[in-house]
Amino acid sequence: MRRPLRSVVGYLVIAVMVASMGMGGVPSGARGEAKCPVRALDRATKPVEITFWHVQTAKNEEVLQELVARFEAQQDRVRVKLVNQVTYPDLFNKYRAGLTTGALPDVAEMNVAYLQALVDSRSVVPIEACASTDNYEQSDYVPQAIDAYTLKGVQWAMPWTVTGRVLLYDRNVFRAAGLDPDDPPATLDEVIEDSRRIVERGASRHGIALPTDPGLLPHLYTKSGQLYVNHHNGRTVRATKTLLNSQIGRHIWTWWDDIVESGLGISTGRATTDHLLAVANRDAAMTIDSSNVVGPVFDVLSSGEFAHVDPGVAPLPAANPAGGVMVSGGSLWLPRASKPDKQAAAWEFVKFLSEPDQQAAYTVGTRGGYLPIGARRATTPNSNRCGNRTPEPASPMTSCCPAQPTASHQDPCWGTPTAWATQSLTRSPGCWQAT
Repeated sequence: MRRPLRSVVGYLVIAVMVASMGMGGVPSGARGEAKCPVRALDRATKPVEITFWHVQTAKNEEVLQELVARFEAQQDRVRVKLVNQVTYPDLFNKYRAGLTTGALPDVAEMNVAYLQALVDSRSVVPIEACASTDNYEQSDYVPQAIDAYTLKGVQWAMPWTVTGRVLLYDRNVFRAAGLDPDDPPATLDEVIEDSRRIVERGASRHGIALPTDPGLLPHLYTKSGQLYVNHHNGRTVRATKTLLNSQIGRHIWTWWDDIVESGLGISTGRATTDHLLAVANRDAAMTIDSSNVVGPVFDVLSSGEFAHVDPGVAPLPAANPAGGVMVSGGSLWLPRASKPDKQAAAWEFVKFLSEPDQQAAYTVGTRGGYLPIGARRATTPNSNRCGNRTPEPASPMTSCCPAQPTASHQDPCWGTPTAWATQSLTRSPGCWQAT
């Protein structure tokens, strides 16, 4: 049975807000002025081991393991213990529990959804403090990547595995429907048009598989040029009101409802891979996901499984494709609870992962699913080899990097939902808007 639009919107909005909830119960020892002891490692008399909590999986995790081995081989002062927490919510919940138990990592990979909550917790050292003390240069970094983790003029985390939402599609299905596989849909209306052609020609049962992904909603708003919450997405002043009930917002949700109701699209629910399997099994021709799945998807296909699929990657369609591109993906955070020598060791590891060669290795190893965070990192021989070797990296790179920063490019930022969030979800008819 089709889920009503109200229930889908309600789930997505609640899920995104819960992901950004404040920590609560922050120990007094985690409060105060943050400093970054970048020279403390010089006083260590033996190698310092640091723990890195991450969420890399499949091929992406293999690339990380190779980079850690490279880091340890080129110096003898720092050793890295990798701990895979599988998902961002799992990692965040364990981190929040660790603020009470003391079981915290020395480096943590988080995405931008947790920015306000981590800042509110006062449990992290701003990356800016380390960069400033160490005279670390970031002038060639992609502005959107830095801006994503900057709040009220302070850069809190180092962008690392930069991603964006992309359209994944089967080029063979497009050919069977008489569509140009090199001209995938750029707007939501074009998705409907192409889906109708695909279904009518019998090329696939549905045009597009839509996952119930809380993180997709802000991307659709941003790409359509629409802020998600007020006060410039909560970047100038703390957000107090959602902007879901805008003209563009109504367009997005009406489109979602209509395409699923008509059968041109299919809702695959909250499962993490059902939308991808729908394309693999010819139940749908297209889907939407983070660019970080590009590497694992192409690795599966290169094994010979689903040999009938000719994969394509394109920019995220939107109500207005001329809107901004929101940066997502992983970033590196330094917990304040670590001892000075571990903080210094963690900073050395963060710098290593940010170097052009390591960024290029991730871009190549993930087949372009992760984007270089700086200009020099995008023009190394390895990065160029990635772009020239296979077509799949082109869309994630061109989707993110050329866009000029605007207010709508910055991810929506809020902390613990208060009365305004409750009002926005329960009191307004139709779409949700704070009263």
